[in-house]
Amino acid sequence: MATIFTSEYSGDYGYLYEFKVDATESNVSSSANTSKVTAKAYVRRTNSSANGAYNLNGTAWSITIDGTTTSGTSTWDTRNTDEWQLLGTASKTITHDDDGSKTITIKGSHTGNSASGASKMGNASGSGTFELTEIPRYATASQSLNSKTVDTIKMNWSSDSTIDYIWYSKDNGSTWTGINVSDGKSGTYSITGLSPNTTYKIKTRVRRKDSQLKTDSSALSVTTYDIARISTLSNFEHGDNQVVGITNPASISSLSLVMKIGDTQILSRTVKAGNNTITFSDTELDNIYKKYSSSSSLTATFILSGSGYTNSKTCTITLKGNQKTIRTNVSANWKRGKVWTNVGGTWKKAVIWTNVAGTWKRSI
Repeated sequence: MATIFTSEYSGDYGYLYEFKVDATESNVSSSANTSKVTAKAYVRRTNSSANGAYNLNGTAWSITIDGTTTSGTSTWDTRNTDEWQLLGTASKTITHDDDGSKTITIKGSHTGNSASGASKMGNASGSGTFELTEIPRYATASQSLNSKTVDTIKMNWSSDSTIDYIWYSKDNGSTWTGINVSDGKSGTYSITGLSPNTTYKIKTRVRRKDSQLKTDSSALSVTTYDIARISTLSNFEHGDNQVVGITNPASISSLSLVMKIGDTQILSRTVKAGNNTITFSDTELDNIYKKYSSSSSLTATFILSGSGYTNSKTCTITLKGNQKTIRTNVSANWKRGKVWTNVGGTWKKAVIWTNVAGTWKRSI
């Protein structure tokens, strides 16, 4: 409770009497940014005397709270007492300023006893200010991108006030996910389980600890990285090298490339972003040979793996005379045989040529 003002009365013996208005604040609402102010008007004689003024029929009083006036009449009797006597009560719900602060003016008046002699007190009035409780308001909410991967976004958040809980939205505020945080003014959080190469509109919502009011940040569009992909892959002739182009926007540290023909794995390599030259070993070439059967071409599938994701492309391998094996009939069964020749004391694999309808071709 606060005394807003105390004043004497205006009569010849007004100095023996006091009029005052006290005020209290209650029902402080952070969400509504309001509080209730109650003011009460009192009268008393400063010394106890049988000559104290009184009015048993009632005289007028008024209380004005922040421009709103409440008035009435009240009986009172100051004879033989110096206690404060209540004249009237007024209340008003006050809306605070945007920053939560508020100072108001409270006025009051009372029509006293105008009788002659020692009881002549006259009238009294006065005014004063009342500073209300500063209500905690909304905190600021700021966010920025910390990092991202193919399926995760990590965000920074900050505020000008102590925050005890946050939420994030990845769809511009349509849905929210809550996160418990340590009380503070900044931090990070991660959004997982996202889709690669997808744009999300991220918002951060913070709750101010003291007021429990929530504030949303503006939206930030963030696109996850695409997965590592095979960007270029050409058809090639058997025995040639193959060049595989790789894109890796997320800089995934470990990329594995597998080549299959059907369900059979022919090779496996560790690769990186850019052009990767694949040189086939003799064993790998021989394993490819075994897949031709009566055909002169094969479909090969290259599969790139990294960070739990795969991407694949196919190409055609064509047999045009670069083979290193021949076919030979052993006990009525055609089998592949390798031909070796000694050149300058060094054994090397050789190819066999055969004339088919007047055209020389390497044979298998």
